[in-house]
Amino acid sequence: MSDDDVSPSENDSSLSEPGFEYRPANLSGSVALAGSLVVAVVLVSVSVVVSFGAFASTIVTAVALVRGSHRGVTFAGSLCFGSVLLAGVLGGPVIPVVIATIATMLVYDAGHYAIALGSQVGSAGTTTSAELSHLGTSLTILTLFGTVGVALFVGGPGGQPVTVLLALLVAALLFISVLSLRRTPW
Repeated sequence: MSDDDVSPSENDSSLSEPGFEYRPANLSGSVALAGSLVVAVVLVSVSVVVSFGAFASTIVTAVALVRGSHRGVTFAGSLCFGSVLLAGVLGGPVIPVVIATIATMLVYDAGHYAIALGSQVGSAGTTTSAELSHLGTSLTILTLFGTVGVALFVGGPGGQPVTVLLALLVAALLFISVLSLRRTPW
């Protein structure tokens, strides 16, 4: 078992306590799964082949949530992000690509949060208010980034979509870095 799995292991003494049962947070886990499906469905408008990675990420996300694997969620987010990047390179419509980017970030963020809460609270606790607060904040920030990205694309000088795509890529990577820095150590 890898170091980032939170199923009963040596990583956390609370997980080895009698009666503790890991279960990912319901709402965040559902949002992560729904996010990967949104990416897949939205990217079908660009190409079925492009959306394949996002469809695969749905399965990877589900398995990662059940196993409590942070690496699995990161891999699922990477599959979604690769699909979004490919859609952008192939010249996919701006709005679907931005929506898929927002959903990709939700897959990553909500998946990690579901596992973190599941490892801390387990199946016995209620986490809905904490999840709503976290997901609301994330969705607000992501929507703001998406709106700015679309505004840059629409209002920017014509003939330079690659520059805008690069700026969005840098913004997405910075956002993921911020999310990674604010996570608690696993």
